[in-house]
Amino acid sequence: MGRTKRSALTEPACYHITHRCQERRFLLRFATDRRSYLRRLRQMADAYPVSVLDYMVTCNHVHLLVWARRGEDVAAAMHFLQGCAARDYNRRKAREGAFWRGRYHPTLIESGQHLSRCLFYIDMNMVRAGAAARPEDWESCGCREFAGASGCGRPVIDRERLLECLQFDGQWSAFADWHGRTLDALVSSGWRAREAVWTTAAAIGSRAFLDRLVAGRQWRGARWRNWRPRNGPRRPLQSMPPAPSMRCTCPSAPGGDSGKTCSSRQGTAEPPGPRDAETCSADSKTAPKTASFTHAA
Repeated sequence: MGRTKRSALTEPACYHITHRCQERRFLLRFATDRRSYLRRLRQMADAYPVSVLDYMVTCNHVHLLVWARRGEDVAAAMHFLQGCAARDYNRRKAREGAFWRGRYHPTLIESGQHLSRCLFYIDMNMVRAGAAARPEDWESCGCREFAGASGCGRPVIDRERLLECLQFDGQWSAFADWHGRTLDALVSSGWRAREAVWTTAAAIGSRAFLDRLVAGRQWRGARWRNWRPRNGPRRPLQSMPPAPSMRCTCPSAPGGDSGKTCSSRQGTAEPPGPRDAETCSADSKTAPKTASFTHAA
């Protein structure tokens, strides 16, 4: 039986991609293999029309945040990247067999606030796992590039595209400062919650964003009601509630760090996007409704 045809958008979009090693084994536990993966990631960014916005290479899985004009471009780039990474490892270890656990999982992310929340969710991965005290302590991650840490090599992240997708009004230095201060706030808050929706949903965004995708039948190759990944349940379209309560450190907010707090939701702790600082509210009673819903129509 052939594989289910992978859905593909025909318009520019951001994708959060996750891929686990076979049997959840720690095949990337050695730094030399993670550095080899990043070398291939740079080659992918150079050879394919895909912009890397963030990345995290852990010991047994990877997170990639990318932008592309077409879903087909993402599929081609991932075929190159994951195939080369698997061959490199098998050649070095003189082994045979699968390296990755099935196919990668792409989740569409709406630009702006939702992309910002996904960015910090990725950056906090190894802190949540207890493998690092701070995100930048982990060698193989995009937030080290954001912080300008030494030893990162040639940059992988497309800075201009990232600022555009985040709808960030400012220079890279202002973004790096905002990003660093927001990470400081997350680490200090002790937030370690894992939200599986970032890796299980087919798309995440506002209800208007999801309704537009459904109305336009933007996802080719599968019907919305029946879209399923290989060997898995139907992946819903997920409308995320407003960002939870935390101190705004966005330089584009009026007066810089104004001390306002964002709309809150119990049990989560992700920051707002840069422009969302203008809509933050110090009083949760004035926040929009926070009920999430699954949209599979």
